[in-house]
Amino acid sequence: GALNCLLLSEIAFVRLVNLPESQFRELITGLAEVMDMHLPSPDAASHASEALVALVNKPDTRLRIMSPHNGILESLLTSMTSMLTVRHLDNIREDGTPFKKISNAASVLVAISSDTEGQVKIMTRHPHLTTLMDGLTTVIATADTASIWLAASVLRNLVSCAELCEWLMLRPPEQVNALMAGTFVLLHSTDAGVARATALALRNLALTVPGKLLALERTIVSNMMSGILMLLAAADEVTVEAGCTTINSLLAEPLSFEVIYPQKGGGTNEIELLEHMVVALCQVM
Repeated sequence: GALNCLLLSEIAFVRLVNLPESQFRELITGLAEVMDMHLPSPDAASHASEALVALVNKPDTRLRIMSPHNGILESLLTSMTSMLTVRHLDNIREDGTPFKKISNAASVLVAISSDTEGQVKIMTRHPHLTTLMDGLTTVIATADTASIWLAASVLRNLVSCAELCEWLMLRPPEQVNALMAGTFVLLHSTDAGVARATALALRNLALTVPGKLLALERTIVSNMMSGILMLLAAADEVTVEAGCTTINSLLAEPLSFEVIYPQKGGGTNEIELLEHMVVALCQVM
């Protein structure tokens, strides 16, 4: 808490920026350790998370954290990814501590991945990138809205990086299917923040790997399409625009004729999907 107050002072912040390398590393790793401690109250962990997010977001300290020479980013990514797992969910306390730990870690990951530099560095320097993706897959399947929103926001940021998008879709099929199935369920979320973050993540995927999305298991693709129709009916303009961009990108793929348009002798479901899509697009216009 005291550190957060110091970060509001320009003079104190300049001192923090100019700390010797070893002390700056201890500051960052120390905050990460506080976030992972089993404390009577989650307040200290939340303060530590807020301080880390502030340090990651400020240009001068972000430059030091992202440096390839000090190992700080690798250590931070490892710590946050470890906390993102739900290994503690069997022992949920009344204050929701496990979920608070997950959401705190995810908020730091959102900050790190907020720009192209951060996304590329996560792709190239994360020691446990597969574990991070598995963690996101698990979190979006939980019932905690705050954790789901932040996990979806991390995914949205990560798939803004084309290389990471390609890497993601080249993982083992069962891992890709699990992540995409969980993600597409979020398209139906009644929480506007979750729906928007998921819509933007899907848009980025559709712009980069549309063919791979359409080649997923038929039931997963069907859930994706019905989820997109939900986006078109949203009140949020950004969500609607993301849905329209996604449809536009998918329809440009030859495979869409097999998936979206009714085939000769096609079933009722395919015909209904096309009709609903046309109606939804007309309503947007």
